[in-house]
Amino acid sequence: MQAPGQRRIGRRIFLALLAGGGVVAAGGAQAFGAIGRLPVIKGFVPQDGFYYYTVSSDEPTFDGNNWPLRIEGLVENPVTLTFHDLMALAQSDQVHDYMCVTGWAVPKVRWQGPLVSTRLDIARPLPTASAVSFDSADGVYTDSLTMAEARRPEVLLAHAKDGAPLAQDRGAALRLVVPFMFGYKGTKWVNRIRLTATQEIGYWEQRGYDVDAYLK
Repeated sequence: MQAPGQRRIGRRIFLALLAGGGVVAAGGAQAFGAIGRLPVIKGFVPQDGFYYYTVSSDEPTFDGNNWPLRIEGLVENPVTLTFHDLMALAQSDQVHDYMCVTGWAVPKVRWQGPLVSTRLDIARPLPTASAVSFDSADGVYTDSLTMAEARRPEVLLAHAKDGAPLAQDRGAALRLVVPFMFGYKGTKWVNRIRLTATQEIGYWEQRGYDVDAYLK
């Protein structure tokens, strides 16, 4: 069900509309053809600088208390961590600029949460694990990083932004933060981490976005 005040629209089409006009950005024709599968955007005025995207009709909800995170795949210790377990881990507090592939940006966003590397250490990756996939609780979205990328000290699963708990439409309870890549790598509503032998192709990458999402 599409919530009041939401518009269903594609990223490239949205960017063209922001530009004012009558010209659809590259790939727009294909996007119009797939309009039923395109993300929802809440209005045209960003809240706190962030436009809202989702590729599912159902938005996961977090009650502020219960949010199990499963870590599995090529690990010695498959584990499910409760939200309280996660809050008890060492926390990282970082400030980074956020860049969307469609051209908008939010400077100096403050994120708080445990590093992904901390969570991987709990599960103890097997030598055959070379990549990490992050699945959303919406049941649709997923993206992945190489093991080396996932272990970088900037990569965290945030539960707070700018000193306050994440809002539901910002990815609560957990949102992947990968500040050296475009925002589509940052899976929202993360409830499962899977370690794999080869890197999987994420939702938008299956639809033409670059696997190499490094900021240029």
